[in-house]
Amino acid sequence: MLSLAHTDALPRFNRMELYAVSMPKPFSGEEPKRKPSDQTFPVRPYGVDADIHAHKTITGDACDERRAAWQSLVFDSIGGAFCHYPAYGFRLYRDDVLLFETTVCWECQSFDVPRYDAEKQDYTHDWYGFAKDDKSQSLLKIVQSFLPHPKL
Repeated sequence: MLSLAHTDALPRFNRMELYAVSMPKPFSGEEPKRKPSDQTFPVRPYGVDADIHAHKTITGDACDERRAAWQSLVFDSIGGAFCHYPAYGFRLYRDDVLLFETTVCWECQSFDVPRYDAEKQDYTHDWYGFAKDDKSQSLLKIVQSFLPHPKL
């Protein structure tokens, strides 16, 4: 149920912090290098940080457009291959309250969402997916138009 707040029922936000990120390919054996936290973005399920290459803040009506594009995706709790080699990190805010933070991989169409682990009685992060279709490619083009990725 918590995943709905990060997918189809994503709440309205009025500020989006968009980050172009990269990290070594998962399972390649190459470890991410430690850097100051203001130069990295967390990839929570892996417990590592991606390097930040560029950042842009989006506000106003553009936030509603990004929200609509995100909600138009066909979400899948099982998702794809899950290589999770993220190109972008998103932080969504309403005023100064962080609503959602995630990294997105367009190679395997995955992102992470918080989940409640009833056994541990704690929150964790797990993968979620979206379909590789025209809507996901449209969202990628929108994101790239605001913040071209220097490594794509």
